[in-house]
Amino acid sequence: MLSVLTASEEKRLEIIDDYKLSADSVVLVARDGDDTVGFVAFLLSEDRVIVTQMDAEDEVVVELMLRAAFNYGERRFLMLVESLVKEPQRVFLALGFREKDKKFVSSVTNVVHVCKNCAE
Repeated sequence: MLSVLTASEEKRLEIIDDYKLSADSVVLVARDGDDTVGFVAFLLSEDRVIVTQMDAEDEVVVELMLRAAFNYGERRFLMLVESLVKEPQRVFLALGFREKDKKFVSSVTNVVHVCKNCAE
């Protein structure tokens, strides 16, 4: 069974070091049982989640991790997701990403249901 969890601090620092990422990176790991099958790293800016690195073999895992990043941002009132990662392109396009200024950008509302009455 696939799951996505926040990386342990040790694993987060390992990925940050291995991929030369910002120390402020949030890292989520995808697991299938006891096996790590991928990760997504992103930064939180004033108005968006910025995906900086992702590693997974399977497109299902890529989609799961992107959806988790969307949800992570939505829970922090960040309504845009920008990705510096563009592959596999089919998954990004299916999640509503469009290319803009050499980056992929998508609204959280393309993936996460946002209740219009919840903001009241």
